[in-house]
Amino acid sequence: FMTLEEEVDEERKPYESDRLWLIRRTFLRKYWTEMPRDQLLCMSQLFINVNMMGCTYSDAVMEKVRRLGAGVMETANSLTLERKPTALPSKRTPATRDPVQPTTTAGPPKAPPPQQRNTVRLNSEDSYTEEKMKQIRLFLLQADYRASAMEMLNHATGRARSPWTQNTSDGVMRISIANVLVLEQKFTQPGVNSIEGAVNAIVETFLHGGDVSIKSRKLHFNGSGPQDLYCNFLKRCLKKAEKLASGAKTFKALLMALEKVNLDLSQHSTHLQGWSQKVDIRIGDLLASSRVLSKGECVRAKLDKAVDEMCARISDTIATGTVNIVRTDRGLELR
Repeated sequence: FMTLEEEVDEERKPYESDRLWLIRRTFLRKYWTEMPRDQLLCMSQLFINVNMMGCTYSDAVMEKVRRLGAGVMETANSLTLERKPTALPSKRTPATRDPVQPTTTAGPPKAPPPQQRNTVRLNSEDSYTEEKMKQIRLFLLQADYRASAMEMLNHATGRARSPWTQNTSDGVMRISIANVLVLEQKFTQPGVNSIEGAVNAIVETFLHGGDVSIKSRKLHFNGSGPQDLYCNFLKRCLKKAEKLASGAKTFKALLMALEKVNLDLSQHSTHLQGWSQKVDIRIGDLLASSRVLSKGECVRAKLDKAVDEMCARISDTIATGTVNIVRTDRGLELR
């Protein structure tokens, strides 16, 4: 079994300097047996953020940090990190050398072992950035619930000093935070506000997407990478909408139901040869239903009826929990 001191030392992060670790260790040591572990680790990081990085939080959080942190800095200033001397490799004396065995055949020389890449620095950078992403999640949780997703993301990344950037090439949108790729998605539906949809997906995923990790400068939530973020966002939101969508048999009713789970419902018409037209119902950038209407169905009353019928089928699919989102050449489709 590890001693208490060894348990505390296990919590040191690879990128923490001696000074930062001394302060955080003092905080951890003070409350190690008095607080739940997850809560203690969170509060110790908040203490560092406030006192060493100048971060600010809500009044309630700042008061708790102030109360729990009383005396920690003074104690840390009076301590010094204990360093164990590094043991030098022992030298073999002539008396312990293995005797040389005579041989008449010389075997082929052994190839030197391949050099392995030193990944300590890379791992430290990833760990540091992961902590930044966790800070962003915390700041999003503290954001004003009336703010838009764009305002929330700007607020959270600004406080974490981790700006986000967006670029589109070859029709694929990529959004990064602190030079880590977060979302990679090809938006295919015409007229859809892709940047708004992407930011909505990112904010929702930070809040509900699960554990955060970084692999090859790409952000993963519960093991899923940037290319799956938008699709997983849709699946979670549609799952939340199961009860809300039940009975939503018109476009207006389904629109109101999906708005409650932060999804946009829209329709798009494309004129075909002659007087016929194709009507698409979209949920965000997801093609939920498509139907070709004949000339006689394109009058307003019949068009509205056809749209309501399409929405009724979509509603039934969502309400029964049988949502299946597939990737096709035309983008994401609901099956």
